[in-house]
Amino acid sequence: MQVICCLEVNTLLCANTVRSVDFFDKALSRIPNLRGIKHTTPSFINMQLLFDKFGRRVDVVLGSDEMYLEGLAIGIEGNIIQSYDGLALSRVKEAFDRGDLMAARHDQVTVSNDFLSYYGAGLT
Repeated sequence: MQVICCLEVNTLLCANTVRSVDFFDKALSRIPNLRGIKHTTPSFINMQLLFDKFGRRVDVVLGSDEMYLEGLAIGIEGNIIQSYDGLALSRVKEAFDRGDLMAARHDQVTVSNDFLSYYGAGLT
């Protein structure tokens, strides 16, 4: 059995947080079946540091549809979708994989607009 950690860290809002890279530094030796983390914050610096230190030893899945293209750009390959836009997210990934950033951006905007119209939350 593999364990995926759902540790949410937002270094922009809280001074006393645990950086993902620090968590995995300590946890990997204590939890031998620890495999990865779900990333949902708008800050990707922790994920970049994680990839830099551990490479593909640690798996990262993205938990935010509206930041999918950004996640692909830093090397996140998996996602846990929170909307019904799986088809549009697939188009983002396909366009990204073939190097068509214009199409990837277009499809990502579709996903983001759908997210905002469905969840709203006062975002503009």
